[in-house]
Amino acid sequence: MRHAPEACLVGEPSGSDGVTLGYRGRIFCTLEARDGGAHRSGDAGPHTACLRGAAAVLDSWERGDDPTRPVIERPSGAVAFMEGREEGERRGRVELDLRLPLGAEPERVVQEVREVAERWGVTVYFSEKVRAHLVPRDDLAVRALRGAIRQVFGRAPRLLAKGGTADFNLAASWGCPLAAYGPGDSRLDHTAEERLPLEEFRAAVAVLQEALPRLWREEA
Repeated sequence: MRHAPEACLVGEPSGSDGVTLGYRGRIFCTLEARDGGAHRSGDAGPHTACLRGAAAVLDSWERGDDPTRPVIERPSGAVAFMEGREEGERRGRVELDLRLPLGAEPERVVQEVREVAERWGVTVYFSEKVRAHLVPRDDLAVRALRGAIRQVFGRAPRLLAKGGTADFNLAASWGCPLAAYGPGDSRLDHTAEERLPLEEFRAAVAVLQEALPRLWREEA
């Protein structure tokens, strides 16, 4: 059964005085190659092929990047994992995490990545394909949070568009009012310094207590 919520608030750190309106998309792919063994002096082998293929993909993907643009409009890529073996049956594997800017079609990116990588004799597998998504600032969910933040903090909220990817992107398919909100500093995510001050947690609770009735009235 397909979900059909009237609205969706995704719990992600925006800071208790901020609202996130969008995230970049993501493609996660794996480059693999193997052979029966050979001397590196005559054949660099599958490990090298995977590394060269991955470098070519990253270079091709980021070639049109403009550092003056907002992060949600910029492509980027990173190596997430790599391994290789040069004894006996040689093999190589590199996993790439590509972030998609607004407007990038995942299937087109998949085709481009495959064409670039396969020039190096490697096989490419795709395990995740997610489109970027951005809601307008007058989205009902965003509007409810904006009003609540003004009420709690006495100032205008920060409106954010982020470079990561979240459940927000998947929830976009529901076509309902949508925003991401939560206490915390996303710059500390996945670090040893990740933490949440109780004062900010309490402020976020107050914002949600104000925002949810506002959203209910908007939907009604």
